[in-house]
Amino acid sequence: MTEQTNLREVVGKQIEIDGVLRALFAKHFATDTEENKDNPGYRAYAGYAIEVGVALMNLVISIKKPGSSRGFRAVSDLVYTLNANEFWVKNAQVLVPILTIVLNSHRDYVDMAIRKNELQDYAIYDKMMCSADGASLELFSILLYLVGGPSLMNMNSLPLKMDLAPYLLG
Repeated sequence: MTEQTNLREVVGKQIEIDGVLRALFAKHFATDTEENKDNPGYRAYAGYAIEVGVALMNLVISIKKPGSSRGFRAVSDLVYTLNANEFWVKNAQVLVPILTIVLNSHRDYVDMAIRKNELQDYAIYDKMMCSADGASLELFSILLYLVGGPSLMNMNSLPLKMDLAPYLLG
């Protein structure tokens, strides 16, 4: 297999997963409900949020799974793609601090994974590691809140986390 063929396969798989992620976000942002079908403003705003969700998923995947080949995409999104997205521009002051927490949580997770081998007697490490590993999912709950308010977040937070978990955990 040539390097070019391998690259096409990697990019093709990323595009396929991005499509799945877009569909998941659209479902959980309730873009096709009867209430929102006839609301072009909501659908447009949610459409921008979907793209932010995909960009943030690519960023978190690139951090949690360095071999995913998503690093360039994540950096590109952070440097210029998100700055052209109206949802990101409006909500970056909320999302960036949460993203900072997610990044720190991942760093803590890696640190705890290393220390766990040294301190196997501390069962609390298992709980803390699970908490740190799952913290990235909270970033996507806040997207629900920013798109549809507390009711959308309360209704779809856990289902969205369950749908995204296979891409981020373990």
